[in-house]
Amino acid sequence: MARSQRVTRSIRSFSACLLLPLAAVLMLPSAASSRDAASLGDLRIAGDPDRVPDWFLLPEIPVDTSTWQVIDVTKAPYNADPRDNGNDDYFAIQDAIAAAGPDTVIYLPPGTYNILTKRFNPAGVQLNKSRLVLRGAGRDRSHLKIDYVGGYPSKVNVMPQNGERHQILTSRRGWTAGFDRGSRELTLEHTRELAVGDWISAEADYPPRSGHTANSYAYFARITRIDGNRVTIDRPLRDDMRTSNQRVYKFNPLTFVGIEDLEISMPGVPEHNYNPLMRLHGVAYAWVKDCRIGPGFNNIVSVGHSTRYLLSGNHFNHLNMPRASGGAALMVAQAYDGIIENNWFEETNVGIEFDQYSGSGNAALYNYLSRPSIWGCKAPNKSFGRHVFIHGRWVRNTLVEGNDGVCAFQWDYFWGTNGPFNTFFRNRVRHDPTSRGTGWLGPEGSSANHPQTHVNLMGNFVQRLDGNLGGLDERSEDMWVERNISTQGCRVARPTNEAAPECGIGMHRSVRTRWHDNPIRDAAPASWKSLNVPSSLIYLAGPPDYWCQEACSFEAQSGIGAFGDSTGSMCKLPAQIWAEGGTCTPLTQPPTAPAETIPAPKLKP
Repeated sequence: MARSQRVTRSIRSFSACLLLPLAAVLMLPSAASSRDAASLGDLRIAGDPDRVPDWFLLPEIPVDTSTWQVIDVTKAPYNADPRDNGNDDYFAIQDAIAAAGPDTVIYLPPGTYNILTKRFNPAGVQLNKSRLVLRGAGRDRSHLKIDYVGGYPSKVNVMPQNGERHQILTSRRGWTAGFDRGSRELTLEHTRELAVGDWISAEADYPPRSGHTANSYAYFARITRIDGNRVTIDRPLRDDMRTSNQRVYKFNPLTFVGIEDLEISMPGVPEHNYNPLMRLHGVAYAWVKDCRIGPGFNNIVSVGHSTRYLLSGNHFNHLNMPRASGGAALMVAQAYDGIIENNWFEETNVGIEFDQYSGSGNAALYNYLSRPSIWGCKAPNKSFGRHVFIHGRWVRNTLVEGNDGVCAFQWDYFWGTNGPFNTFFRNRVRHDPTSRGTGWLGPEGSSANHPQTHVNLMGNFVQRLDGNLGGLDERSEDMWVERNISTQGCRVARPTNEAAPECGIGMHRSVRTRWHDNPIRDAAPASWKSLNVPSSLIYLAGPPDYWCQEACSFEAQSGIGAFGDSTGSMCKLPAQIWAEGGTCTPLTQPPTAPAETIPAPKLKP
């Protein structure tokens, strides 16, 4: 199926939305269920475009707040003290949030604000209202310092007042038809307590082959039409949900809430603390932008039970997890259609983790994952670090594009099979001996009980394309491995480990896996320069607005990844430039983002 006709609009052009008259139909953008093969250019996968999902940008956020009310927390009656003199500023900030109505910015002028109090559970600053922004004067100027004082630490929570699952998801009803991937019309047992504009969670039990015996997988969407017992949703189902026990809940998220231009830290965080410094839970259209966050122990930021979130331009600073059994600087679980772009991960030997318990449609884009912690990629009592990790239990439809890291980019099998269509495109996985960097792209181990299926690896530049005990070989199904460069070898080249000119030659051959032109060499063959290669699988209208003149070309043939990189020449992403204190001059032409379809009136959030 061809993609719906596209038009473009500025990423930042979203302003106030129109409130439609009460009606049974709400016209919102829709999305096609399969990719236009032309968007894949000369890649051979264009012959099977259905295995490359559509991913969507979020031009709706950050919201234009130029007309919003501003509450300065240093003014009366709040009187927060920015002088870092040991006073507890918790109540000043929380009282300002409590007093805020819709469309309010809580502003922290330059200075350092101390959060000491831990009287409440969960403790810390609570952003628990929709249409609210917590903003500083810049991550180098406004500092929210959370002191660890024993027990569970104070932190920053962006979540509804009552954020448990049984309060975020309510009003369960049976779901009787419309289970196919691409469906936008769902037939329910009834539509009582639902209205046009409401959010829903469509859920089903895991497929039997996934290896899971509990929990379920889901997709969050918004109702645009109600006709009897049928509802139409604004985005099509990403997955075939013809399993069992299909049901729909009403999803009650916070909406249009953000954190901007702040440093948020917790000095002295102990090694035994497993709580994130910041938590986004039960949100839709939420964002964290241009912040410095950290250090943290097991997590710095976690995102869960959320959809259409944006993390952009942030500095994730130091993950202190020397004896942890798991964790990541950014942990994403049961979250959908989020964008993680242009962030800098410093001293984080586990960077971005798409964790267990489902999740679909998320995209990690052009992030710079620099040297890991003082232990290198391998922390004590850990096997090794991963800068991008897809961690089992039916995580699916994930796009990992254009990222630059040192530690492995991996997926695993140990907690059950990942879902289909996870795609690694144009990443660079560098070899760094000082960090004990593995340079691997591939699975962590393998399991005959939990075979991987439908992973796409295209245009990546790595030290080693890694099978790791056969995980890209006899224990996988329907993998697609096309035009990746491995500079120092390939563990999947031959069962006997003898030299081979190309990854995939002489393998055991997994079921229906396609290997196309994956040489072992220092740069792309000259013949690749004549190929029409897509620059991106998501930024279809050109470079994003954070791209700059000093960065890599955004074009595949001269940018990051297998088509543009070589061992002796690796250009810099925008995130690396600003991380190193360099100048990042915006591109001359303002960038645009593809709309999902022809514009239509929108519901006021």
